[in-house]
Amino acid sequence: MGRTPGISTVRTLREAERTAVDNSADEMDVQALAWLINVSSNPSVENIVIQSMSALPLKSVDSFKCCIDHTNVPLACTQALEPLLREPDVSVHESKVDRLIRAKLRFTSSPDILGVPQPAKDCFSPTLYAELLCIHPNSREEIRELVISNLKAVDNDPTALHLQPIVWAHLLQQVSYYVPDNLEVMQMLFTVIPSFYWKAHYVPITYALETFGMKISYGSGDGEVTLRMAIQRSLYIYVAEEILHRHMRSEPIIFRQNDSDVLSYQYSRLRLLLSMAGSRSMRSMPVSPFTSNQSLFIKIVRGIGDFLGIASPDKATAAVPLDDIDNRSTVLISLYTLISSFEFDRPLTPYEQTFALTMFFRVLNSTFPHPSILEKNWCMPQLATKSVRIALKDFRNPTHELGTYFFQHTSFTNEALASFVSSLFEQLRTEIANSALRTFLRLIITGLGSEDLGVHIRQKSLEYLHEPDNLFTSCTALIRWDDTKTLRRLALLHPAAAAWLGCLQRLEDSGIEESLVIDFKAFIQAGRVGAFGEDDTASSSSVGSSQGESDNSLQHPWSTVWHRVQRFLAGKPSREIESSSNDNRV
Repeated sequence: MGRTPGISTVRTLREAERTAVDNSADEMDVQALAWLINVSSNPSVENIVIQSMSALPLKSVDSFKCCIDHTNVPLACTQALEPLLREPDVSVHESKVDRLIRAKLRFTSSPDILGVPQPAKDCFSPTLYAELLCIHPNSREEIRELVISNLKAVDNDPTALHLQPIVWAHLLQQVSYYVPDNLEVMQMLFTVIPSFYWKAHYVPITYALETFGMKISYGSGDGEVTLRMAIQRSLYIYVAEEILHRHMRSEPIIFRQNDSDVLSYQYSRLRLLLSMAGSRSMRSMPVSPFTSNQSLFIKIVRGIGDFLGIASPDKATAAVPLDDIDNRSTVLISLYTLISSFEFDRPLTPYEQTFALTMFFRVLNSTFPHPSILEKNWCMPQLATKSVRIALKDFRNPTHELGTYFFQHTSFTNEALASFVSSLFEQLRTEIANSALRTFLRLIITGLGSEDLGVHIRQKSLEYLHEPDNLFTSCTALIRWDDTKTLRRLALLHPAAAAWLGCLQRLEDSGIEESLVIDFKAFIQAGRVGAFGEDDTASSSSVGSSQGESDNSLQHPWSTVWHRVQRFLAGKPSREIESSSNDNRV
């Protein structure tokens, strides 16, 4: 398990002493090497010191630069390498070439050596071949091939190449600068970034090396590792804040942040996530078997949820720190721009669309005040229609949470009922075990008890729900699910419906859950009076007397939630909300 950034690895006094000794030893090595190269005029001594730089810890590079008087390390490495690289058989000097290249890479962002022969892959060890690519100016395609193959390799793959993080950093730099079509590489790089980097509580780390844009973390070690391991331990900040940011600057996105937007959220992590979510090419990337079973877009949106601390539904209503309001407002505006645009239709899949809509509602419900664009009248019928259509495309998608959000706003509720009721029952007859259908049926029956609905929509939905086949299908599903509370609500919606008599007879003849059917029939025949399906945990003030319940008095079970949301969206005074909610209790 890797070290968590921002958390010290020192646990005991002995460990602290050992760390201090190690740091002191490294600094003593730096001072000794610097003194040697400063006082000696012997080229052989300089050559030995330069080669020793290949083992210099990255954290000591800047210190060494400050200590030397006149020696240009990159130039000295180049002068030592050029004659070796022009020899017919470079492999006989492999160890020396290896050391000189590693030393050069520590001290320059432009390690190219002009005029040397193109390295042949079969003539060198895999490690030296990769290092030679770093210093050869015409090896872009070879570097891209090497990077992609190693991003696809799992950590325990025996064919995976092991290099020092500084070598991997230079190879990634070459790919990001010179290859125009980098979407596949960018996708794989993004998915390798460790998840803790996107978390709300992420603590910025100390860099071992921060020169020429290569931010390599301190304490991750300089040993040879696979590319994926190097990114996860050392290079994830370099990948995110340099490589991916550089790529996104040339990507067209549907929302371009201006300077004020950038100032409103101080974290480059969020800026990167929103830019990637707004890029059509990024949204078009298919699921890669070498990254995970999730698409790039899902990972981007999940990263936004991690950043805001609402990656799961139970955290979507948590208190929001005041210093996080600007970040959330920026996310709200960006996601709203995306879901309300024509860009949201394609190329995203229904699953991806559902996931983005769900994240939008999570941010909306956990943010107050809302940005001006979302204060009121933001939920246009067209948006509600499109959103409900998305949720209905595939009930296998995780639409339980999204369905609940639909029934918190009148525009969505009206459209949801009109769409759900027209197609739900056919699916119930064949997919009764589908948990999403159970959620939607419960939402519909509960929602029909709300006076917030349009009169026409409510009446049409009630008529359709109480058609003989649909009523029997609904009752059968609820009985199989043992959902007596929703069954009770259904019975109270329209007691006078003629279909009830035939429905009860069909339930008896079906032979399902005989005891439950008998209890339900007794409740109906007693004039819908009794304890059948009552919630024992509900207070008497909120439940009321069953004698007085009717299809007109049964109201939305989330009346309090609805009025709270209405306060946010329409600016309704709290006092008025409070009195309204008291009049609408179940």
